[in-house]
Amino acid sequence: MLPIGLAGELVSIGTLVLRVRDPDLPRPFKAPAIWLAGRRHSRLRARDGV
Repeated sequence: MLPIGLAGELVSIGTLVLRVRDPDLPRPFKAPAIWLAGRRHSRLRARDGV
């Protein structure tokens, strides 16, 4: 068993490796409006002083 943080990092690294090795690989899931979600998250963190 791995700690959840380490498992998440390994998944992220695997995703990046796949995108570099095979960028045309079909992805069944794409996050809609990811740029809006990122901007909203940034504003919330700034508001909370984090």
